[in-house]
Amino acid sequence: MKNPKNLDTLLIEIETGLARARDAKDDLEEEILSNGKRTRSYESPEEALASNLSEAEQLLEMALEIDELPDTRSRLIEKWARFETTGLSETRFLPQVDFLESKPLEYLQNVIRGVRLTRGEQNSSWESYELKKFEFVLRKTAVLLHRRGIEPEGELEVQKWGGFVRAHFSYRQGQNAFWGEALKAGKNNL
Repeated sequence: MKNPKNLDTLLIEIETGLARARDAKDDLEEEILSNGKRTRSYESPEEALASNLSEAEQLLEMALEIDELPDTRSRLIEKWARFETTGLSETRFLPQVDFLESKPLEYLQNVIRGVRLTRGEQNSSWESYELKKFEFVLRKTAVLLHRRGIEPEGELEVQKWGGFVRAHFSYRQGQNAFWGEALKAGKNNL
């Protein structure tokens, strides 16, 4: 007996955990790329990576049960046991593309993408996650404007005060620019 709303909520929660895992992995990657300089957002990114991956995997097991995918759930449990043996924070740096690989993170992202595709969702899991986060930012912007006693008269006034929305898009554009440049550099080095 599927409940799509509960599954959607669970998938968003899983993707939020995966985003935190990606942030921890990015901390590790940045340390490698900056020759050991500590600019981490996590005190211990290895522990944060492992912890967030573990939590996401447990929630994903539940999501697969709700979505009535017992074979996929069994494969997840089997593969996850192997990841736990090698260590959830196990990563490998690929110098040719300046990328830090995390097999457990990539595996969970692929399973989530597969679940969304089998449910007929057009957006990728990352796009769905980003859309939900953007909706969250918009809701919080309204709350913050209200707390500051600002009552915007229209969209232009919201844009004037919507630094959170601007910050969200600036961050995303910065990441996209970074990855675009990284891909170009990788192609030039091959």
